[in-house]
Amino acid sequence: MRVAIYSASAAVLLIASLSMTGPAGTSAQGDWQIIQSWPGTGSGATDPFEASGSELRISWNVQGSPTAFRSEAASVQIRVYQDTAPTDTLITTINAAGPGGRTTFMPPVAGRYYLQITPITGFQPRWIVTVEQRPS
Repeated sequence: MRVAIYSASAAVLLIASLSMTGPAGTSAQGDWQIIQSWPGTGSGATDPFEASGSELRISWNVQGSPTAFRSEAASVQIRVYQDTAPTDTLITTINAAGPGGRTTFMPPVAGRYYLQITPITGFQPRWIVTVEQRPS
């Protein structure tokens, strides 16, 4: 029974992520280009990515864990950092409530960025986060 629940949950998460991001490399909204998409559970940081567009768009899908004792809303905090030496620079903080949403912002410069994702509510929330850019 657990295998069926996990398989159904994984299928729902996959379908939700595909509907959010559209076909690989493009976006349903025209000139947006997908940079990267990451699935995860709980806390984590993404690999650094290069952004050179005039705007960045962060999309998310957040769901509670199927192993939680009760059904509850899930949300995560997404922090966008510019990968700079000697210390990284926090660019923006997004409180991303489930099940999904998106926000757009202008990065200060072209360069390397990464996301730090931290649960706010829910037991080990599962998430998919996608970064897109609008070309300059």
